[in-house]
Amino acid sequence: MSQTCPTCNAVVEPHAKFCTDCGATLASRPNVVFEVEADRRHVQNHACQLRFRVTSTAAAACDVTLRMVLHGRPRHVEQDDDQIEQFCRFRDRGDQFVLSFPFRPLIPGEFPVESLRLIVSPADEPRQSQIFELPDRSLFVRAADPNQPAPGPGIAISGGINLDFSQLKEMYGADVRNLLNLNVDQKTDPDAAEPAWQAIQLRPAGTEERVRCTFAGCGRPVAVPEVFMCRRCEATVCRRHRDADKPAYCKVCAERPREEEFQRKSQPMKPPPDAAEVIEALLEITQSQPAFEGRVWTQRGTQPTTRDICTVPRSSKDCYRIGERFTLNAQAERDCHLTLLDIGTSGKVYVLLENHPLPAGALQTLSGPDESREWVIGKPAGIERIKALFTLEPLALFPGATSFTPLASQGRPGEAVAAIRAAGAKLRQMPDHCWTDAGCEFAIGD
Repeated sequence: MSQTCPTCNAVVEPHAKFCTDCGATLASRPNVVFEVEADRRHVQNHACQLRFRVTSTAAAACDVTLRMVLHGRPRHVEQDDDQIEQFCRFRDRGDQFVLSFPFRPLIPGEFPVESLRLIVSPADEPRQSQIFELPDRSLFVRAADPNQPAPGPGIAISGGINLDFSQLKEMYGADVRNLLNLNVDQKTDPDAAEPAWQAIQLRPAGTEERVRCTFAGCGRPVAVPEVFMCRRCEATVCRRHRDADKPAYCKVCAERPREEEFQRKSQPMKPPPDAAEVIEALLEITQSQPAFEGRVWTQRGTQPTTRDICTVPRSSKDCYRIGERFTLNAQAERDCHLTLLDIGTSGKVYVLLENHPLPAGALQTLSGPDESREWVIGKPAGIERIKALFTLEPLALFPGATSFTPLASQGRPGEAVAAIRAAGAKLRQMPDHCWTDAGCEFAIGD
């Protein structure tokens, strides 16, 4: 297979490093122009499809195989195994194909392209294939919540595509699975603008070029295929500093969409009548000038956490669905003793831990009341609140309470209010530098 010199357009040998006519240096690149559809303003046509346009620049016939896999399949996005690879054959220079990859998001969010590989082969010599791949993880698809108003039209963001899925029900009904059928004729808006195409730069597969992670001074050298660019701050980060639940963001920036999602889903939720006074008493316990930091947060499942005290805000927020498993994590900068309180969606108050020793920097993880049982999000829907109290010295904040037991008898919220306010009075008698607090909230929906 020949390649073309970008300076003088002369046809040279496929693996030549210099042009024989003008002497220009030839970069290793595929003999195709590779583009992704961007700036999609509507989903009336080609909805739930990621489309790539491939144009041949080779002087001879060649075969192109494109393989594309989205991050999060099969849990968060559906992408059939027989739809992750597409093939086309070019007869001559200038031939062009559009390759479509259907998918269906199961939840709103960002879905990065986990793997994108292009194989270019001479039609008569398939063994001389050249393999190219996406050099980073900055290409992604954003799917909005179908039940929420769209923030705006689809636009290109950091090399990705923003698809407005808020109109799917209006145009196609509730069953969006029909959109995966490529053989169904879909309505086209005659007034819609022509799709825009954004070029994608590929590099030869196996290239060991390394860059350094720029997250919080990490500086760790990372192979280029493992590098990810945060959608918000555009920092180049390694896998360690990429958020697991929000893979389009670094661990710091991921807290913003978590909070936005929480605010949106928690707005219509009201606490039970008996819980209002309990919540007010708990909010009164706060250290306005903490001498050291402590954090508490939740995560899905029971896998090791990718978040820590450096990235989690003092008041962490998240959203869960009924039936999901979750893990509770706490961490502090100094050696201290940890007390954890939980106010459930029903209004009941539980002491999860009291005076538990917590070494500086150590991670305290709770996935259930004991080793044989795991926490599962249960009914009713609402907002669950966790309060963490960190004291440098052991302090009996709730005398007589045992772990994972209610703080008050059934139907007597006044007992819990009195116990919480008594604990707050004990903390305020301590020097300010001897204690701090943190909290987390998560909205629970059906």
